[in-house]
Amino acid sequence: HIENGRLPYDDPQIARLPTDKPIAVHCAHGNRSMAGIAVLKRRGYHNVMQMEGGFSEWERLGFEVERG
Repeated sequence: HIENGRLPYDDPQIARLPTDKPIAVHCAHGNRSMAGIAVLKRRGYHNVMQMEGGFSEWERLGFEVERG
C-alpha cells in the first residue's frame, strides 16, 4: 500500500515496486487512482492498471477484505 501523494517522490517503498509484474492501482471509487497511474507511468512503470470501480466496488461485490 502506497498513498497516491507519495508516488512522485523518491520513496524506498516505490523503488521496491516490480517492473516486470502488473501493478494494480485503486482508490475508494476510481478517480484518484488515474492520477496515480499517470505518475507511475511517468516514472517508467508501464504494466499498470486501474481496479475498475475502486475499493468500494470490490467490497460491494463481496471480495475478501482484510482490515488492519
